[in-house]
Amino acid sequence: MYTKQSAKQGMLKLTLFCLVFCVIGMHSINAQESPGDETSGTIDMDQVYAEREFRFAVRAFHRGEYNKALLSLEKSLSFKQDFTLAHSWLARTYYRNGFTSTAIDIWSRIIESDGLGAAMEQMVETLKYRRELPSIPPEKPKFVEFEQIDGVKEDVQVFKRPTAVHPTSAGGFYVVSFATNEVLEFSANGGLKRSLRGGIEGLNHPFDIVSNPEEGLFITEFSGDRIVNCTPEGRVKKRFGETGTGPGQLLGPQYITDDRDGYVYVTDQGNRRVAKFDYEGNFILSFGKSTNDFDGLRQPTGILAYNDFIYVADKNRAAVDVFDESGNYIDSLRSKFMENPEGISLYSPEHLLIADEDQVLLLELETRTFSPLNSPDGRRTKILSACRDVNDNVLIADFNQNSISMQADFSRMYSGLFVRINQINAENFPKVYLDITVQRRTGEPFVGLEGTNFFVTEDRYPVENAVLEYAVDQLQSTEVTLMVEGSTAMKKNAEGIGQAAAGIAETLLPQGSVNVVRAGAQPVLQLEGGRTADSIKSASLSGEFGEDWKFDQSLRLSATSLLTAGERRSIVFFSTGTLPGQAFDSYELIHLLDYLRNNNITFHCVTMNGDGSMAPELSYLCEKSGGSSLYLYNPSGVKPLAEQLHRRKSGRYIISYNSNRDSDFGRAYLPVETQVSIFGRSGRGEIGYYGPPE
Repeated sequence: MYTKQSAKQGMLKLTLFCLVFCVIGMHSINAQESPGDETSGTIDMDQVYAEREFRFAVRAFHRGEYNKALLSLEKSLSFKQDFTLAHSWLARTYYRNGFTSTAIDIWSRIIESDGLGAAMEQMVETLKYRRELPSIPPEKPKFVEFEQIDGVKEDVQVFKRPTAVHPTSAGGFYVVSFATNEVLEFSANGGLKRSLRGGIEGLNHPFDIVSNPEEGLFITEFSGDRIVNCTPEGRVKKRFGETGTGPGQLLGPQYITDDRDGYVYVTDQGNRRVAKFDYEGNFILSFGKSTNDFDGLRQPTGILAYNDFIYVADKNRAAVDVFDESGNYIDSLRSKFMENPEGISLYSPEHLLIADEDQVLLLELETRTFSPLNSPDGRRTKILSACRDVNDNVLIADFNQNSISMQADFSRMYSGLFVRINQINAENFPKVYLDITVQRRTGEPFVGLEGTNFFVTEDRYPVENAVLEYAVDQLQSTEVTLMVEGSTAMKKNAEGIGQAAAGIAETLLPQGSVNVVRAGAQPVLQLEGGRTADSIKSASLSGEFGEDWKFDQSLRLSATSLLTAGERRSIVFFSTGTLPGQAFDSYELIHLLDYLRNNNITFHCVTMNGDGSMAPELSYLCEKSGGSSLYLYNPSGVKPLAEQLHRRKSGRYIISYNSNRDSDFGRAYLPVETQVSIFGRSGRGEIGYYGPPE
């Protein structure tokens, strides 16, 4: 007889049957998908465990936990020694951990055995090149044109009679359009961004421009006999100068320069002199008249303030005259190559650029020698201005040809770009964020790229809605770790430590944040993400002092505290300038430097000893990481350093997109590729990620 009890038993049997069927089915599916013994249908458990550890490693890597990633990758390879993708990621993780040579060795072995793909192989070649770069003698640059921007485009007048070109910190440049009474700002791609017309009064035949991070732009008005000070957006702040021959009066002012100490200098061609004003427009002095040892300026043109000297070009005398900041004559530089010098600009710490009407000259300051940077092309040119932009290009303004020539060193022009996808944030999958670094082959950041320069794919398929969220270099925020030496000798500098910490906090806050690491026998992260001056100062002064302190471990901890920062990243080391005897017991100097460089971190040293000297290893880290050093008790204190932290360039970009790939509940490895192209130069970066586990 059919009862409720028998029905219950029947349902139980059916349920058990279904469970057994599902288990057998899943076992068959897994056996088919796993690279195990296909003939026997067994699961390769080593492969399963290897892939599990690999997933742990990739996720740890994208969180900036490189030591955890290394551990998981080693475990993965212990299960499957022939897991090529894991070997490649092992190299990638060693690279980000500062062990570049080890990474290159692993990648090279993969290239020899299995191949690594064109993009990865190009990256390895670039890293090898950078390793050899210090031993390669520098060659004299030879510049070739890669782009020309004409004043007329498709019958539209963009600019007319350019008298000056000046770089912007964002990778673009200003062009002074003499005939149309405006200053134009262009992007790094050569696209017009904005026109500055001088407000209600306008600009009366502007001639030259100079920019200052705090004071904005200073523009000379050739026909207006005055100087206009305005914001980068074009809002006029003040005008100063007037027509005449008296003190502070001008007749046809042309070129202008800024000494960054509060003064601008203008070549007053009609009065055959140089006029000096402060930033408020107050006249200070003029110079250039003849003296017992100087014939006097006859036709002053270009001018540059650099290293406490004022360099003034005299077109009539075919000379570059050198003065001090008070206008005292020092020397005159001449060359058989130079005939009609015009604009002067800084090319490098050792070289000046001089526009010489039909060519551009390079002046080596130490040897006082001139050499042509490019050769005349036979056209009726009149080059009035030339400058070097932040991406190492030389920009040339040709008055007669009504054009801006963009030129690059031939040896670098076709060497391509170095593109590295640093990390991927896929926590909100399918929304994905890429942190990308773009550099020139030699390692300098490439600045000013736009969304149109990037092309993103996943497993070679274009992604949807790719957007350049922002360039890190455009952010006002900076994340800094203050590393405080914990030596006994440093104890007497407690007042200086507090002063320096407060000074940096005052400049960086509220936009940025500050960590504090005490470099003691056991390095300690005293403060993380500090956003008040009091907390930062207090953390900098806390902790014990002693003879036994670890520099290398403290530097690693300081750098590690910045790995997840989306802003500019810098370490500022408060130091006596000396290092302990066992400063590099745990990590070699080159590994520390690579840990900084491979993670976009600069190292700066603030010395507090009596003479401002410091160990050569500290100088090396400052120079090679792109940082700087200063003596705390100089008249300006730490303000110049804090300002530099805000201005430093990294070449980092954040891109978002919507993935259309199946993450298989976080189990599928999703390869990502990014192509970057600008003016015929290109580079490609590759990496992969897993979606969040579900």
